[in-house]
Amino acid sequence: DRWDAMEGEKAAEGEKAAQGEKTAEDEKEADGEDKRRSSITQAFSTWIQDLDEIQNNLLKLPFLAVLLPREHDKEALKIFKSLSKEGVGIEVAAHTTYLNCPRTLWVLDWETLDKEDTVTPAKYLNRLVHLISEQTQEIRPDYGPWMWPLNDSEVCSAIALSQFMDPKSACWQKALWAIRILPPKHGSILARCIMEHYGRETSYVFAWDNLFARGLWALALPMLVFGLANAGPKTPGVESIPWYVMQIFTLIWGLCLIAFGSSRRSVISCGAGLRQPQKLLPPTLDTAEPAEPAEDVQSTKKGSEEQGVADAAAGGVVQDISLPNQMESQVVQIAGDSHPQPSQSVSSQPQTDANKLKGKIKGKQLDPRKMMEVKAGYQSVDTKRMAEVFAAGGQGEAGGSGSEPMLDYRLNPEYKPENAPVKRFILAAAVTTCALILFLSLAALVLSLLLQLKSYLIFEWGECIRLHCDNAGKKWGISAVFVDISVDILMALVFIVGLGEACKALSFQLARIWNFKKMRRRTTVQTLLSLWIEVMAKVGLFTLLAFIFLPSWSEDSVNGSTLLPEEVCSGQVDYDFCRAVGNCDKSGDPYCCSGTLSCARQMLPFSARRSLFENWLVGPFVVAPFVDLIPAVLAPILADHLADLADAGAKSFCAKCCCCACGWLARFLAFIFVLDGEVTGIRYVCLGKTFTEPKAFHTDAEDESGEEEAADYLEGALEQAVLRPWDAMEELKELKLNLLFVLLFAPLKPILVLPTLLARLLEVRAKLQKLFLVKRRNIPRDARLVHRPQEIFAVVAVQAACFWHIGLALTAYNSELYTWTTAGLTAVWLPGGLVVSIGVFIIYRLTDKGD
Repeated sequence: DRWDAMEGEKAAEGEKAAQGEKTAEDEKEADGEDKRRSSITQAFSTWIQDLDEIQNNLLKLPFLAVLLPREHDKEALKIFKSLSKEGVGIEVAAHTTYLNCPRTLWVLDWETLDKEDTVTPAKYLNRLVHLISEQTQEIRPDYGPWMWPLNDSEVCSAIALSQFMDPKSACWQKALWAIRILPPKHGSILARCIMEHYGRETSYVFAWDNLFARGLWALALPMLVFGLANAGPKTPGVESIPWYVMQIFTLIWGLCLIAFGSSRRSVISCGAGLRQPQKLLPPTLDTAEPAEPAEDVQSTKKGSEEQGVADAAAGGVVQDISLPNQMESQVVQIAGDSHPQPSQSVSSQPQTDANKLKGKIKGKQLDPRKMMEVKAGYQSVDTKRMAEVFAAGGQGEAGGSGSEPMLDYRLNPEYKPENAPVKRFILAAAVTTCALILFLSLAALVLSLLLQLKSYLIFEWGECIRLHCDNAGKKWGISAVFVDISVDILMALVFIVGLGEACKALSFQLARIWNFKKMRRRTTVQTLLSLWIEVMAKVGLFTLLAFIFLPSWSEDSVNGSTLLPEEVCSGQVDYDFCRAVGNCDKSGDPYCCSGTLSCARQMLPFSARRSLFENWLVGPFVVAPFVDLIPAVLAPILADHLADLADAGAKSFCAKCCCCACGWLARFLAFIFVLDGEVTGIRYVCLGKTFTEPKAFHTDAEDESGEEEAADYLEGALEQAVLRPWDAMEELKELKLNLLFVLLFAPLKPILVLPTLLARLLEVRAKLQKLFLVKRRNIPRDARLVHRPQEIFAVVAVQAACFWHIGLALTAYNSELYTWTTAGLTAVWLPGGLVVSIGVFIIYRLTDKGD
C-alpha cells in the first residue's frame, strides 16, 4: 500500500510538472504571437505613414525662381505682394550677381494641393509662370536667365519611390513592370506622377522609352531562338529561309510599333498602362437663371486670358492633365481664385444651350497681344509683326466665333523681315546643301579612319591575312579582346559625344540661316536637321560598307585572292597612301598595309568579309547604347561634383595646387556635359562661378530651421539655373537612332538584341536620374510638338528598312551576285522595296490617330 501511494504521488507530481511545462510553452508561444502581431502592426503602420508622407509630398507645388535686376527690387516686391491674393508667396529673396551684374533672386511658392483637387501641379505651374511673366515683363533682365521652375528633392524622392509603394499592385506585377514587360492593371504610378508634375511632353518621352523596351522584349525572344539555331544568311534559296523569316518578322515588329505609337494617347496607354479618363457631361444650362454679373464676366475673361497666355509662354497648348483615376471637372478652381474658369471640355448639349453660353462670354476671347512686350536679348521685338502673327488668334467682331485654345505662336527673336524671300530661300538652300555635304564628308572621313583602325588591328597587328583568321586573338590572345573593346568604346564615344554635339551645333546654325518667323518651326527644323545629319553620318557609312565592301561583284571576289597584297592591291588609294606613309618599300614586308579596307576587300573571301562586317556592327549596335549612359548620366554627375570642388576651393596646400592645376579641366568637363553655355558662357571655364554667394534679405521663415531651409532653396535655385534644360526632342533622338539600328541590323546579329534590350532597361532607369539631377526643369508643355516627328520617323525608318533588307538579300549577302545584270538587279530591288514601303504607309494610315 505504501509503495502504491508513493507511485501515485510520483505520477501526480509528474503530471503537475508536465502541465506546468505545457503552460509555460503556451505562454511563450502566446508572447511570440503577440510580438509577431505587434511587429506586423508596426510595420504596416510605418508603411501607411510612408505612403501618407509620399502622397503629401506629391501634392506639393513646385517653386519658381525669378532673377530680376536689383534696381527693380521695390517694384518686384510690390508686384509679388499684390499677387498674394492669388496664392503666390515669397519663400525667400536674396541679392547676388550674374556675370558681375547685380541681380535679385526671388523664390516663389504657391499653396499646396488638396487631396480632392483634380488640377495637377503641372497645371498650377503654368498658371504661376504666366502670372509672374505677365507682371514682370517690364522689369525682366535684358540678358541671362529670367525664370525657371525648381526641382524639389522631397517631391523627386516621392516620385521615384512611388513605383515601389503602389498599394494596388502585387509584388509580381511590380517585378514585371520593373523590367518593362507588363504594366500594372491600373497603370504605372511613376508615369502618372511624371505626367502630373512635369507635363505631357516629359511623360511622352518616358512612355516611348517604356513602349520601345516592351517592344524589344517581343523581338528579343524570337531573335534569341534564331540566334541559338544559328540562323542567318546562307546560300540564296532554301537555306536562307530562316533569315528571310527574321527579316519579315523585324518589319512586322516595326509595323506593330508604329501602330502602338500612332497617337499620343496610344503611346501613353501602351507605354505606361494609363487610360484616358472619361469626362463628365456638363450640366444643362438653366435658362431661368439670372444674368451673370458684369464683374463675374470680367473675372472669367481675365482667367481665360491668363491661361491662354500661359499656354503660349509654355511653348504650346497645355491640355488638362488630370489624374487618370479621377473625372475631369467642368469647373477648375484655381488656388486663390474667387471665380472658376470654364472648362475646355467638349460639350454634348444642344446647340441652343451652347449659343446661350457663348452669348454670355461674347467678346471675351483671349487677346494675346500682351506677349508682344517680351524682350529678346538686347533686341526689341517688332510689335507690328507680332500683331500680324497674333491676328488669327484675336477676337473679331461681335458676331465672331467662340473662344478657341491658343496655339503656340511664339516668334523667333532673331527673325528679320525679308524684301526678297525667294532670294533668301535660294541662299539658305545653297548654304545648307554645301554645309551638309562638307560635314557629311568630314564625318565619313573620321568614321572611316576608325574602321581603318579596326581593320589594321585585325589584319596588320593580328596578321589575319597571313594566318587566315578574322580577329587578332589568334596571335595576341586575351589582350586582343581588350584592345578590340577599347576601339569599340572609342567608336561609340565618337558616335555619341563628338558626332552628336557637332550635329546639334551645325543644325542650330543652319536653322538660323533659314530665318523662320515662328520659333516652333525653327525648333522643329533644327531637331530634324540634327537627326537627319546624324542618321546619314552613322548609317550612311555602314550602308557604303554593306553595298560596296561586302558584295561579290566579280567571281574572283567570292573566294578571295591567293596572290601577295602588293600585286593585288596596287592602285587602291588608301593602300598606296599607307605604303607611302609607312615606308613599306624599305621594310620589304609584302603584307605591309594589307589591312586597309580596299586591300582587305580584294584579298579576303566573301565569308571573311561578311564576318568582318558583322563584327563592325557590335560598336554602334551593342556598345553604343551602354556608352550612351556615360555622357547622359555618369559623366555629368561626376563633372558637376568635380566642378563644385574646384569652385569651392581647398584648404590644404596640396589640394590648392591640384585645384589650380586641374580646376579648369573640371570646369571644362562640366561645361561640356552639364552646364548651359547660354547661361554660363565660356568664361566659366577660366573664371569659375557664374553667380556670387546669395545673401538673403527677405524670407517667410519663422525659426532657424526655416532659415536654413530657405538658404538651401537659394543655393539649389542657382545650381539649377546653370544646368542644361530638359529637351524632349533631344531625348527622343537617341531612341530614334536606336530604333533604326534595331530595324536594320537585328536580322544580321539576332543574338545582340538582348544586350540592346538590357541597355534600354538601364536607360529607362537612368532617365529618371537625368530628369531630377542632371537637367534643369522645364515648363510643362503639350506633347504634339514631339509626337509628330517621332511618328513620321518611325514610319520612314520602317520604309527604309524594307529597301535595306531587300538590298541585303539581293546584293550584300548574295554570293552569286556576279551572275546578275545591273538592269535585272534594279528591276527587282527598287520595285520590290517600293511596293513593300507603300504597304507600310497604307497600314500606317489605317491605324488610329485619335489623340
